[in-house]
Amino acid sequence: MWCEVLKPIKKTGFPPKVKSLPQKVLDSSHMPARVLKITYKLVNTETKLLHRLLQAHGLQEASPEAKEFNLLWSGLHPKPDVLRSLSPYQRVNHFPRSYELTRKDKLFKNIEKMQYFRGLKHFDFIPTTFLMPTEYKELCSTHYRTKGPWIVKPAASSRGRGIYIVNTPEQIPKGENVVVAKYIDKPLLIGGHKCDLRLYVCVTSIDPLLIYLYEEGLVRFAAVKYDKTNKNLWNPCMHLCNYSINKTSVFGKALKNVIFTEKYSIIPN
Repeated sequence: MWCEVLKPIKKTGFPPKVKSLPQKVLDSSHMPARVLKITYKLVNTETKLLHRLLQAHGLQEASPEAKEFNLLWSGLHPKPDVLRSLSPYQRVNHFPRSYELTRKDKLFKNIEKMQYFRGLKHFDFIPTTFLMPTEYKELCSTHYRTKGPWIVKPAASSRGRGIYIVNTPEQIPKGENVVVAKYIDKPLLIGGHKCDLRLYVCVTSIDPLLIYLYEEGLVRFAAVKYDKTNKNLWNPCMHLCNYSINKTSVFGKALKNVIFTEKYSIIPN
């Protein structure tokens, strides 16, 4: 795998952000994209910021019916016939079947396949996992031997929505399409708080694989100190590091001046 590093414009403690543009789009007459008459088309999405960014870099918008364009930006995954109709010079903002990595159930199944074909020792970085409801019996059998707790996540969700922790499989509603994994109850702690890392990459090619890794990342914290007993499994602000959950919690508000409600940069100052 070849990873290159994108140099940040400015080092901050926050994820890469685009500076706000003035209401009037910057003069882009000198930009290479304007000189080369590069065009874009937006489908199934509408965002003023995206329009302004593309135009500020010299791209011009094509009509929705246009067949001639350079960039297709779609809010949904384009259908196969759309992808097949693209010319070699045209680009789209989605890789086909990228949900194989972005959906939790698909990602687990693909890791499971790699464990089989390439060896478990190379893909032993995930806990014991099951997909509900099809693998409920296997979950119960494993629970009988190793006990819980288990963390339950919707197969296709984000920002910590719908995640909860249980002690036994019986606590999981029957028929739910969820991913159930053995909860890591002895996690890495910083100052007594759970944490996770968020890295930003840009994948520009699958074959050959080309990934640009942004040199800044984030360390995110749970707002509530971790309790090694199982008495507080109900509290997402102790067990999850999603900022969207912790920033709105009563714990996050009460501790808004404490460092553990913040995001840290992984680059030392």
